[in-house]
Amino acid sequence: MNRTLLVNIGIPAYNEMQNIGKLLESLQSQNFQEFKINNILVVSDGSTDDTDRIVKKFKNKKIKLISDKKRNGVAIRLNQIIKLTDTDILVILNADILPKDSNFIDHLVKPIIHYNADLTSAAIRPVTPTKWFEKIVGVGEKIKTSFFEDYLKGNNFYTCRGTARAFSKRFYKKIVFPNKIGDDSYSYLYCVSNNYKYFFADQAIIYFKLPDSYKDFKKQIVRFLKIKENFSLVFGTKQINKNLYFSKFKFIKKTFSYFLHDIMGTVLYSMLYTYVRIDSLFARSDSSGAWETSKSTKLLNNLYETK
Repeated sequence: MNRTLLVNIGIPAYNEMQNIGKLLESLQSQNFQEFKINNILVVSDGSTDDTDRIVKKFKNKKIKLISDKKRNGVAIRLNQIIKLTDTDILVILNADILPKDSNFIDHLVKPIIHYNADLTSAAIRPVTPTKWFEKIVGVGEKIKTSFFEDYLKGNNFYTCRGTARAFSKRFYKKIVFPNKIGDDSYSYLYCVSNNYKYFFADQAIIYFKLPDSYKDFKKQIVRFLKIKENFSLVFGTKQINKNLYFSKFKFIKKTFSYFLHDIMGTVLYSMLYTYVRIDSLFARSDSSGAWETSKSTKLLNNLYETK
């Protein structure tokens, strides 16, 4: 008889009181047959709100809170979760997301169980935007999601988001997240650079909230624009260019097809993105290692996928 596989879930959290309770409730209702959830580790990274108190309210013995008064940043917390894990599979989730259904974890880890994958990432869908700025940002998200989930069947750099990932044991035991650079981009580039296998788990769907302020949107753009600068020294310029490459012509074609569907939205997003790109040239890099949070993405009020 085959041994039952064990899965740990790790959630680094900084001031996540608005959503952490709903996320833990959802994780408790997940369905699975080929594995068991060993522990759900919530690592509170110097939270100053009610995050810790909400986690402590759960009586499920598998939900464990690790609280630290000092804020050290996501990379250190991810490495801490890895050191505390010895299961067959490790799932890492952001605290400001919600799974679409009770089969989410099953869909996320299935490529590791059946297809020898080492790293998987979930498909992300925004909740229905309520503010005008959020709606404009949503146009760009739709275009990018539609294009990159189709490009190479989704198995590419751009679908590996830090919101929800699963790691095989042989992979997470080798990776060590460096401070001050994006952990999602690093996990993908480390995976493909060291002959591990990445798989986009398109049936594992999570909801997230788009930024509804210019400040939070700019944070996301700046972080992405720093990828080549931050990772070229680690993986080499050739590897970065290879994995970040995609057909600009096909992307413009996709954008144009959406333009015909929503002229005003596409024009407004293009103007916004161009302005942020210019503004980002003057942005300072964060040297602290602690992730700068986007407050407007914390609360998922309307759990409905954007059409």
